Amino acid sequence: MPGLAADMWLVSKGATLRAAPYRQPGRCGGRDRRDLPHRRGERRRIAAAGAPHPAVVPSYGPAGTAAQLVDYATRAATAGPAFNPGPRQWIYTDVLQATSSAGTGGYLKGAPAGRLEQQTWTRADYQEYAYLKNGKLVIVASNLPRSAKTGQAVAPAPFGWPPVSYAYLNSLPTSPARLMAVIRDNLSSQPDPIGAEGTGNAGVFTAVQALMQNVVLPPRLLAALYGVPARDPVVRFERSVTDLAGRTGVGFSTVQEGYLEEQIVINPKTYAYMGYVDVAVRAHSSTGLDETARFRKGQILGWQALLGSGIVQHPGQLP
Repeated sequence: MPGLAADMWLVSKGATLRAAPYRQPGRCGGRDRRDLPHRRGERRRIAAAGAPHPAVVPSYGPAGTAAQLVDYATRAATAGPAFNPGPRQWIYTDVLQATSSAGTGGYLKGAPAGRLEQQTWTRADYQEYAYLKNGKLVIVASNLPRSAKTGQAVAPAPFGWPPVSYAYLNSLPTSPARLMAVIRDNLSSQPDPIGAEGTGNAGVFTAVQALMQNVVLPPRLLAALYGVPARDPVVRFERSVTDLAGRTGVGFSTVQEGYLEEQIVINPKTYAYMGYVDVAVRAHSSTGLDETARFRKGQILGWQALLGSGIVQHPGQLP
């Protein structure tokens, strides 16, 4: 789960870099259609990665269709260990993020010429996070909003979801149909829900994607989330998608707002979330309060790979 502070400094490949505002373990800056100029201020975005604990679980073979992916992931999650970290345990993530010399502003403003790898640890109750600085582990208090009653940091809330504690995540239905109903109900409370007015399931896809990117998810819930876009006739199942690390996966994709193709990348053999790719499929201009963004056809606006994640007992420990 990623949880970095607003002014957090991260070390990557020996270089000290300043991270974007609050990132949960697994995500760093450089992407989010929801932060494009016309969407800024629409919702709070946190950065994170979502992937199951790397414990050994059964594989039922490579998934070649959406139905197989949902079936195999569900069976593997049922046969595998539970994912319910205690509040004092930590979630580790290792994320590779594309960067651009032209800068970022919720998306890559130029070609993805660079790569930034970040390792982070977030305590499961979100009260602390840890990162490396000059090769040394730094542990700091969370900068998330705090409860007026308890003074404790409150779990983050990705778009389309309430605060996502593990108690909440493990209480969600694992039936894709029931889970979609929960997401639609959550979307109804958003101030400007994408797609909630009947223009397809854009809001649902966005909420699914946001949860995968921002939280390390229990495998049973992750399998159910795969079932949500699999039920949507507008969403395509992709048989071959390449992540930033050069790994080939399968995935789901949809075109948002007529120009932005968003792809969720999934390991076809372990059924784990691998990352995302965002590409402009046609030229587009987007005008906001502070700038006009212009995207050319084929421009990559975001590209990220989740290299590893898991539950550990202490920050600095690897799963």
